[in-house]
Amino acid sequence: MYETYKRAYNAGLVGYLVMFVLAVVFYKERITFCDASFYLFELLVKNSFTIQHMRFGMVYTQILPLLASRAGMLLSSVMLLYSVNYMLAYFVCYVICGSVLKRYDFALLLLLFNILFVSDSFYWPQTELPQGISLMIVCFALIGSDRKMVLHKFSLLLLGLGIITVVFFHPLIIFPFYFIVLFMLNWKISEAQRKVLYGASILFLLTVVVQKLAFTDKYEMHAMSGVKNFRVLFPDYLHLYSNSVFLDACKGKYIWVPVVALANTVVYTRAKQWSKLLLFLCGTGAFLLLVNITRNTAETPFFYIEGLWLPLAIFLGLPFVFDVLPVLQEKKLAVAVISLIVVTGCVRIYAVSKPYVTRLNWERNYLNIHHDKKLAVYETCVPLDTLMLTWATPYEFWLLSTTERQKTASIIVIDNIPQYAWAFDQTRSLIVSGDIFPYAVLPKRYFHLTDTTTGYILIKK
Repeated sequence: MYETYKRAYNAGLVGYLVMFVLAVVFYKERITFCDASFYLFELLVKNSFTIQHMRFGMVYTQILPLLASRAGMLLSSVMLLYSVNYMLAYFVCYVICGSVLKRYDFALLLLLFNILFVSDSFYWPQTELPQGISLMIVCFALIGSDRKMVLHKFSLLLLGLGIITVVFFHPLIIFPFYFIVLFMLNWKISEAQRKVLYGASILFLLTVVVQKLAFTDKYEMHAMSGVKNFRVLFPDYLHLYSNSVFLDACKGKYIWVPVVALANTVVYTRAKQWSKLLLFLCGTGAFLLLVNITRNTAETPFFYIEGLWLPLAIFLGLPFVFDVLPVLQEKKLAVAVISLIVVTGCVRIYAVSKPYVTRLNWERNYLNIHHDKKLAVYETCVPLDTLMLTWATPYEFWLLSTTERQKTASIIVIDNIPQYAWAFDQTRSLIVSGDIFPYAVLPKRYFHLTDTTTGYILIKK
């Protein structure tokens, strides 16, 4: 199987190349959207990495835009490199697993994680959960690598630092982490590697405890507030809105989810590997219910909940790569199936681009109508279904107007007029969501603000 995994790994390289191209083609759709626009704003204003909610591992996705800004490159170039940097981060992890550690199987697991059913979340690239899981897979590839490599002092140090970093990426990462641990315990690994696996598991748990006790902020607490739904919705956990959304997706763009799940189940049943079958079914089902119960509302945008569903690719992909592909290879189908998953994944990502192109075009048209006026727009005056989320509109209009019109527009969509009443008469400041920035503190290269005499106009009809 080693050579088969290697050939499939090479096919994955082509897949990442296509995703790089998509990240370039749709760089404005990805960066002029929600959190990514806010993160880039913070990076350029501070001229440094921006770390949100103690998720410090995210800095490796900001290296290229920070270097580009310090080199004085155009804002459009900074945006493009920011979009590419996210794909580069995943690709580097892929190459480390395959070309460096020679664990082509773990590299394929990462490939499936990045493409098995990714669709809308491709246009919401800054989400930290997939970034953390990518680094997590590298950590497990290191544990499963050559005995001399994993036991080297430097490797153990890197592994320890990697485990700690992974914990701080996202609270949900604990579930795929221990799923892989339980899966690996069924393998025939050396006693030394087993000890390293136990040590990594203990370090992960201790770090989780420390992170919860000392570093959990208000955002993290709010994000976990959906846990109350376990009590509120009990015992009817099956007839959930989020369940129906997921099942509908499995009939179309998530078609590989039921296909891979069925393949895993059939292979384990035929081989009578009941413990693995139980681990797969219980792990997948429990994680899916966890996400769907805590996010059971139509107010949750699809791109957001997909970002939370992404770890399912680990629950599905791990059995598929390590136990189903060897069965497929008996009929010389393993590489072909991986290639088919890659091709359909790239087509899917392109096919779901329309709403993100549409929202960007709406903002362009709004700029064409209002030009460089300073506006505070009440949310009932904009198409919320098109914009999806509105809190980041001042950052989005900043990027779009500065790169395409060479003049920075000051437009913010608000949901509470009295809350922003104090800001309407500001003449020399940029108003963003809940904050104000005097023109003097904004780098002139990336903020072309010239109107210092008029305040913000309120639009509420």
